[in-house]
Amino acid sequence: MSKPKKKATQRVKSTQEVGPAPEAFREKGVFDFLPGFRQRLYVLMAFTFVLFANSIMNESALDDEIVLNKNQYVQNGTQGIGDILSHDAYSSYYESMQAGAQLSGGRYRPLSIVTFAIEEALFGFEVGDEVSFTQNGVDYSGTIQQSIFDEKEVLVNQELGERTLMRVNVSALDGYIGIYHARHFVNVLLYMLTIAILFYLLHFVFFPQFKDLAFLALLIFAVHPIHTEVVANVKSRDEIMSLLFIGLTFVYAFKWRENQKTRALLAACSCYFMALLSKEWGIVLVALVPIAFVVFQKERLSRALKASIPFVSVAGLYLLIRVNTVGLGSSQNQADILNDPYLFASGVERFATETAILLKYFALQVFPHPLSADYSFKTIEYRNLGSWDFWASVVFHLGLLVLMIRFFLKKHVLAFALAFYLGPLFLVSNYVFDIGATMGERLAFHSSFVFCIALAYLLLKSVQKLGEVKRQKLILLPLLVALLGLASFKTIDRNADWKNNTTLFIHDVEVVPTSILANGNAGKAYLELAEKEKPQSKQQKELLNKAEAHLQQALKLDSTYYSAYLNLGYVWYLRNNLEKAESFWIKAEQHFSRAGHPLFWKKYDQTLAAAYFNAGLVAAQKQEIEKARDNMQKAVQYDPRNVQYLEDLGGACYTLGDQKKALEVWTIALTIDPNKENCRAGYRAITGKEWGQ
Repeated sequence: MSKPKKKATQRVKSTQEVGPAPEAFREKGVFDFLPGFRQRLYVLMAFTFVLFANSIMNESALDDEIVLNKNQYVQNGTQGIGDILSHDAYSSYYESMQAGAQLSGGRYRPLSIVTFAIEEALFGFEVGDEVSFTQNGVDYSGTIQQSIFDEKEVLVNQELGERTLMRVNVSALDGYIGIYHARHFVNVLLYMLTIAILFYLLHFVFFPQFKDLAFLALLIFAVHPIHTEVVANVKSRDEIMSLLFIGLTFVYAFKWRENQKTRALLAACSCYFMALLSKEWGIVLVALVPIAFVVFQKERLSRALKASIPFVSVAGLYLLIRVNTVGLGSSQNQADILNDPYLFASGVERFATETAILLKYFALQVFPHPLSADYSFKTIEYRNLGSWDFWASVVFHLGLLVLMIRFFLKKHVLAFALAFYLGPLFLVSNYVFDIGATMGERLAFHSSFVFCIALAYLLLKSVQKLGEVKRQKLILLPLLVALLGLASFKTIDRNADWKNNTTLFIHDVEVVPTSILANGNAGKAYLELAEKEKPQSKQQKELLNKAEAHLQQALKLDSTYYSAYLNLGYVWYLRNNLEKAESFWIKAEQHFSRAGHPLFWKKYDQTLAAAYFNAGLVAAQKQEIEKARDNMQKAVQYDPRNVQYLEDLGGACYTLGDQKKALEVWTIALTIDPNKENCRAGYRAITGKEWGQ
């Protein structure tokens, strides 16, 4: 009797055996002229650097002002790191504006901001540094005494050995632009490092048999134009660092599952904590880590969930720190369309628009043109249940969700890919968490990683049908040259748009002409260009006209947009029409009160006061004393503690025979500065007494 055959034992598949393995994907594929990991890595690094090299010479743009320039903690250098770790990302900016938290949920992403503070210490301006600057055509030099948001208080050396404290905007200091060149260089390096880590992850961990897939996916990822906002905008470093540490988390998590060494687990958890401190994206790993263990390691779900407990614990620790540090952010409804783009939408319109936008994210990954830094109110019209793109998005994303579940049940790698794509999109969908915006190109950064893998797969899968590798190369390589060439041109060109606020805003308003914010920002950009031109010249008049047109368009879209009123006031200020300027600033005050934000209004008040004072001096020289008095009165109204203004107003009143008013004004002046000789003389002439007797 023959022995019964033993039943074959089943073996758990290794990562190398997961998923489809078409011959075109194996070691000898279309990229076999770059056979090793290092050669391909060097190509990726060189390619990425060339793509973003022109962004290194960029300056500050968009949110750099509120996250870096107006951030007291960043301006304090390494001394501000403790405050960065213990405050909301926008806390210092809110303080500078004398406003409370404006974003629901708060923003706690300190890691990238810590790097900004370190850069400030290395390349920027700290207390004690010697600096130089030019103000009103005069060159100054001195020592920084303290940082006050985006200004430095400088002890200036003057003639005859005198030293005076002056407050100077940080952007006016010589060498300021050089700091941003360093910051942009760091952004490019971090992006290159992220690509290196992701390439390692795909090459050795996720798809070790599919070398061509890993290489092509990262080529596409590196060049994708939608990433320009992430790399070319310094503030968006949080996106880069988040994906960088997420990649490292998976690298070390899989090492831990293979060797069961505590060191690998600690490294994975540390990287995960860094990912969470970079930006909130990391929270999706609570789901992605067990899914990865199931589909790549072929672990049972219960075992994968148990293995994920350390990562859930890290996420819990982060959430405790986050809530303790920033609380829940703004708990009040924002009656501001710029912070709540769905303010005027019904519940149905909001849901339909949010859903349609998810499809727009995908569309921009497929065809990244045109690109814009702004998608605020009126850029995207509200949708309803009858909108075609709402239903297209529902079908598309529900289809992906169903496929994800089916693939997960089969322990197929596509389950992880779909989860990685859908998870980050859900966080920015506004379904549950209000992000204070409709969408942003930087917010597609994480999901686009999966898109690039999918595109690489489709390309390789398509040419595989051609048979031998030589024929595949003849078709795929020229196609890639064309595809990557077009994408490279778009990426390099878009980097240039991010040069500074002026280039960015003037370009983007043409892309999104119905946006409130884009028109307001473009108006401000033209206004700043007009300031640099000769007063009342043809060039200045043309620029002011463009500024006015965009600012008026912004007000047509939102009549409560106080920034547009402020900048329109400045347009008329440059046109030497002080009454018009004042009228627009009064309108701005109706929507952004002077009483609630005195520090903000101080610079506008002082600007208007100085203009009225100069107008008064001109009138006095023409012997138009009543007009001089009226202008001096306006100057005092907006800068009531300026002794020079009080002195001259008193002089005008005295000349007109109004001794009562003159005495009142000079008394105020002497209360502020008892040593003002002309005021003392005037006081003596009216009262017959010396001041203070």
